[in-house]
Amino acid sequence: MLVIIGPKWTTITDDKKNKRLDDPGDMVRYEVAEGLRQRPKRIIPVLVDGAKMPKEEDLPPDLQGLPRLHAIEIRSGGTFDRDMKALIKIIEPRPRIDWRWVAVALVALVALVALVALVALVALVVLPRLSAPAQTFSRYGFEDGTTMGWKCQDIPANKPNFDTKACVSAVYSTEQVHEGSGALKLLMDLIGGSATKSKGEAFVELLGPPHDLTGKTVSIWVYPPKGAAGDPLYRNGFQVFTKNGQNQKFASEYGCWFNILEGQEEVWAKITLTVSATTPMCSDNSGYKADGFDPSQVKFIGIKMGAGNGSTATYSGPIYIDEVDALEVKDDQ
Repeated sequence: MLVIIGPKWTTITDDKKNKRLDDPGDMVRYEVAEGLRQRPKRIIPVLVDGAKMPKEEDLPPDLQGLPRLHAIEIRSGGTFDRDMKALIKIIEPRPRIDWRWVAVALVALVALVALVALVALVALVVLPRLSAPAQTFSRYGFEDGTTMGWKCQDIPANKPNFDTKACVSAVYSTEQVHEGSGALKLLMDLIGGSATKSKGEAFVELLGPPHDLTGKTVSIWVYPPKGAAGDPLYRNGFQVFTKNGQNQKFASEYGCWFNILEGQEEVWAKITLTVSATTPMCSDNSGYKADGFDPSQVKFIGIKMGAGNGSTATYSGPIYIDEVDALEVKDDQ
């Protein structure tokens, strides 16, 4: 409803000089009053010829809600066209929203998002697993803030005479890093000549079925801190090893011994083992292959630190390893 209000809207009189708005039977008053009574029917006061919105006290009781409404002013002159366009825009019918179709559209959108997420999951997780070769192990870079499954050799209590009990703990560390942001810290308690602590081993069990590492090189970067070399005449050292699983009775192969020579403390060095069915060829005959070792059934890889033969020196402290590689050979030294 448009209520057109001119300058004399509240004061205009009838033939008897009575204000028309004071007459309950006046048609304008009646229609406006009915419109106000039937709200939320939309009522728009339209002010023309410079008229102002009437004050409540100038109106009869049934019209006193009119001044509370937002009015549109139609001015003559240069703003007339603009004012009329504004009024037309207000009174133009607005399209009604069919909320049933909105609900259908929302359901379709949710289904589309779920489908996209499923496709992404298949592309990122399922397909790589289906297309990946059976041998999935390649590198342990210790970039995830964990030991990645590495641990010290756990010697059963019923085998007290094992000499590889020097590895005390394996933890993630950022103290010394060869590449990236993390490394594995192995705390050693090495005692030369000890029946139980002259050596210490740390290892990881490879995920999945046994791996065929025949002809492949396992490499480990190792950092021995100051003092790790031990007795200068009988220097401590490292070996890389691989082991079969329980079906092969944990048969093992050890690479050539890497002595920590003068100037090699506090320096990263790479030690390696090329896995094969024959005993590793080492100038000091330190390589070892157990009877029954199968290079195509490797289940564990690891590193051993040992006291030099003839040494009675001790080393109680850490060593660090990083960038453990297999199934590929890295040429950088």
